[in-house]
Amino acid sequence: MLTQKRLKELFSYNSETGQFTRIKALCGPVAKIGMIAGTLGKRGYIDIGIDGKRYKAHRLAWLYVYGEFPSNKFQIDHIDGNKTNNTIENLRVVTASQNLQNIKNAKSHNATSKVLGVSWFKRDKKWQVEISVNKKKLYLGRYNDLEEAKSVYLSAKKLYHISQI
Repeated sequence: MLTQKRLKELFSYNSETGQFTRIKALCGPVAKIGMIAGTLGKRGYIDIGIDGKRYKAHRLAWLYVYGEFPSNKFQIDHIDGNKTNNTIENLRVVTASQNLQNIKNAKSHNATSKVLGVSWFKRDKKWQVEISVNKKKLYLGRYNDLEEAKSVYLSAKKLYHISQI
């Protein structure tokens, strides 16, 4: 298991930029001293290889600064929603449920509105608004206007969710 000591042997971390810089060359011509570490992974996070294993840069930033990874019950969240912003001030430990509250865009199956929490209710020909709170759906009403429905959802999100919009 990777330790803070091992991480600091290999990299320096700039908490203001969120970047890791190699301070020790590993075998091979790719990883040279002074190079910014990491590549953009398939899911939009910065990945860094260490001792044959891939790590997310935001998790490494947490280990570098605080000396340990969060326990398995918790995740590291990007407060601003930008998966490549690994500045320590942009990272926080949250539950999986809290992390899901950062979702800003509707899932592809919600193609009717493309707005999180808002879907078309065919029978009444109105926009229906719902929000999940503590694993329960709360019905927030039906509206003629999509912008009004969106506004209702965003107000509820500010009230019920801890994350920033």
